[in-house]
Amino acid sequence: MELPIDQHREEILDSFREPGLSILLAPPGTGKSTRVPRFLAEGDRKVICIEPRRIAARSLAQRVASETGGTPGGLVGYRVRFDKKISRETRIEFVSRGVFLRQILSEPSSLDQYHAILLDEFHERQLETDWIFGYLLAQRNHHPHLRIGILSATLDPEPIRKLWPDSRTVEVESPLHDVEIRHTSRPTQFDARTATDRAVQAVLGLAQSGSSPDYLVFLPGYREIRQAVRNLREHPQMKGWDILALSGEQSPEEQDRAIRSSGRPRVVIATNLAESSLTVEGIRAVVDSGLARRMDYDPSRGINALRTVRVSLFSARQRSGRAGRIDPGICVRLWSEREERSLSLQDLPECQRLDLSDWLLQNLAGKQIAPEDFPWIDPPPPENLEQGWTLLRQLGAVTERTLTQHGSTLGQLPLHPRLAALIIEGTKRGVGPAAARLAALIEEERLIIPDTPAESRYAERRDQADFEADLRLLDAIEHGQSPSPGEGARLGAARQVLQQAKRLSRGLPPGSADSVEEMIRLRQCCLAGFPDRVARRLDRGTTTYLCRDGSTARLDRRTRVTGDEWILALDKKEMLVQGTRTAILCSPTNLEPSWIQESLGDSLSRNTGVFEDPTGRLLRQEILQLDAIELERNTLGDANDSDRASYFAEEAINGNIPLRKWTPAVDRWIQRMDCLRLHFPEFEIPEFDEEAKRTVLEMIAHETQTAKEFRNAEILPTLREWLSPEHRAMMNQILPEHYPIPERRKPLNIDYGTPESPRISLRIQEAMALKKHPHIANNRCRLTVELLAPNQRPVQVTQDLEAFWSTSYPQIRKDLRGRYPKHHWPESV
Repeated sequence: MELPIDQHREEILDSFREPGLSILLAPPGTGKSTRVPRFLAEGDRKVICIEPRRIAARSLAQRVASETGGTPGGLVGYRVRFDKKISRETRIEFVSRGVFLRQILSEPSSLDQYHAILLDEFHERQLETDWIFGYLLAQRNHHPHLRIGILSATLDPEPIRKLWPDSRTVEVESPLHDVEIRHTSRPTQFDARTATDRAVQAVLGLAQSGSSPDYLVFLPGYREIRQAVRNLREHPQMKGWDILALSGEQSPEEQDRAIRSSGRPRVVIATNLAESSLTVEGIRAVVDSGLARRMDYDPSRGINALRTVRVSLFSARQRSGRAGRIDPGICVRLWSEREERSLSLQDLPECQRLDLSDWLLQNLAGKQIAPEDFPWIDPPPPENLEQGWTLLRQLGAVTERTLTQHGSTLGQLPLHPRLAALIIEGTKRGVGPAAARLAALIEEERLIIPDTPAESRYAERRDQADFEADLRLLDAIEHGQSPSPGEGARLGAARQVLQQAKRLSRGLPPGSADSVEEMIRLRQCCLAGFPDRVARRLDRGTTTYLCRDGSTARLDRRTRVTGDEWILALDKKEMLVQGTRTAILCSPTNLEPSWIQESLGDSLSRNTGVFEDPTGRLLRQEILQLDAIELERNTLGDANDSDRASYFAEEAINGNIPLRKWTPAVDRWIQRMDCLRLHFPEFEIPEFDEEAKRTVLEMIAHETQTAKEFRNAEILPTLREWLSPEHRAMMNQILPEHYPIPERRKPLNIDYGTPESPRISLRIQEAMALKKHPHIANNRCRLTVELLAPNQRPVQVTQDLEAFWSTSYPQIRKDLRGRYPKHHWPESV
């Protein structure tokens, strides 16, 4: 079957004739992912195509193999995590981005075997894809023969051309049929709570109106998909239809079934997995919720925040385009036309919103590209990078920004540095293979769906870690006692975990602990990989915990264990709880306090201070802390006079002891001292800063015995001692509190709030008595004069009264004379 891309074959081959970078812009449905690798692999050339998802690599390999009269593993093959089908005859490889990235980081010379490397669906801007592109750009002089291809639906090539100036671009026009876009008549506010029901009603409406099948429905996550599948299967109108789910949580077999046409009308309900990079056959109508579930990294708290977000306009167009590949189609958008104007044009690249610790570690370990020299298309925010450095320091992988020996070891494992640290610690504790299995499990996340028969079977009340039930499931599968499909266990994912665990265990010494001791050691190992996830319960009977960074978080209500006083969370996410964004501690593991001191001793600090017991007695205590979390507190005895004074002063500064005699007069004295210091630097008067305030308060506290006495103590007498007698006398003389005005009964208060230029406020008529602009500080300081109208409202602020009378006053007089005719307004002053 001829595809639109075939008409551009010679143009594409010409673009790839010389080494370098070619950018191919072709809309969905043109055949770029299936045809371009075949164009470039003619003869004995080897081509590798990097796909953003495992399912895309597998399905494309199957399609291209079928088109060439073979099966995957022959001329065409694929490699993804947990699965591969290649042979010596394979010349076209479809590889998931993670597998290829690990390949080039561990074996850079492997690039020499390829004639061309294609980065498919580049517009998604996934972290690994940007990482691969930056690596190839930085290393192009070491592999001068390589042809790099960027394949994308839509993309602004200018940022790429700035990095690779001699790149070439080929554009292919869209072959899509027209798609009728339908919006809701009323705003829906993209409400995730009603998205499933609204999608189901839209499907029923399409079916009732006779719209040609098949239908593709986009919902944000697997939970919504399961609900929609159940609702549609139970609806009598959908009898005779296949209702299928399509998400990353499914087995490859289930995913393949959802992609392929079956001869029966179908509704495929998918996450954004189906948005690009794979073809769901037979689609003529799309229902789009406008939502996607996306993991963003929050560097301010160091957590991955799982958010249900609105899609971008680019994603919405990608989704609607799925309906126009065969015939003219329909896309039902579950939002109004007005709401569409609020959508962003496109999503942020992942490198600007995800954890970068793995990228930092691999760049340090590879010693080929310094992190600060990496050629990002869009550089990550500095705070994301700093958070990555912080995690590596907590793991012991770097000292400041230099790789340690431990960090070098972590970088050799094809895992996130957290999981690499877990396995290394497991090996030290004699449970290496078990730690490898746990690391593979953490990579895949939960294998047992909550509130299912599988959870009832494998979870036990005595469990001390959320992962124990999943490990029992893996043991059962390994010993041929697998649960039945439909019981709530992700069997395909579980088998993949076992395969990955087997790979990670190669070369590790066998375990040396029985099952009970092994589980204890695994819990201890978690501290090596997740030292920042330690938390302590605030109070008995609560599920709220204090985390290392001082924030609080709630224990996930779906956890299988009862949280002890001390826990470690393998994951920390942000979720909406009753409309409020809340940090949630997920997959908890109970800890013993002694383990924290043993494993994280270098991170602990001992601080000595004074504390008040419930009776008001002041005690000197030593506190052992893990950042914001207190591990233990030991009383060393009663506080002495110096300790008491320091404690009272600190409590006053923090606002815990209100000082009743800290009056406005005290603040005015400090402001006058500051004015004296600024205008007479030759006196070398020290600045009255926070430390000086602390010193004065400690001096006052030394004369008191209780907090009550300190609270009522006089401040000003001690404060005056901050100046020498000579300086006090001079300040009273040259920096007075009041300024006399001729013909005014009371002198004006001088406001020293701005010590560089203190201020007086007076009515214009009163200022007329001043022959020249007022000064203080032996004429070193001109006062700022605020001139008031008769209603006491300011009309002018000046530091040159003489200039005011000659320039501004005539107009002000004209304005105010009419409003206040009874007041004296001479023409000149």
